Amino acid sequence: MSGSPGVPDAPPFGPAWLPLPTGEESAAFDARAIDELGVPQPVLMENAGRAAAELLQHLHPRGRVVGLVGAGNNGGDCLVLLRTLRAWGRDVVAVRAASREALEGSDSTLAHGWGLEVRDDQAMDGDAFAELVEGAVVVDGILGTGIRGAPRERQARLIR
Repeated sequence: MSGSPGVPDAPPFGPAWLPLPTGEESAAFDARAIDELGVPQPVLMENAGRAAAELLQHLHPRGRVVGLVGAGNNGGDCLVLLRTLRAWGRDVVAVRAASREALEGSDSTLAHGWGLEVRDDQAMDGDAFAELVEGAVVVDGILGTGIRGAPRERQARLIR
């Protein structure tokens, strides 16, 4: 589809045009992979996080990467992305946007001992957050396909 408005001529990965599934369709794909094909949910999370890290590294190869980490699977994908980038030598920091046991300690399930720097969003004022993300790539891992209705206040504050 070269020359089409909004479609790049040389995509970094995959086809030039790829339809995006809705949240419900994405959840159904995950459920089918888990229930019918036997793919463990953590494998889906590892694959999603690593693929996102590869794309981010290709598009933005330098600078601090700040991941806004929610409590659900999207937050888990974000943690895998941050851990992967950290393993590749990138400066990364996770901003906790919800209570999440996987961020407790550097030996957490998803950090695999990589010692991710973790900040708590509730301990940060606007100036501290602005300083943290200045000149950085910010990855949204707050909400995913399971969102229903408006974000809770804690997540809405961080989104703002």
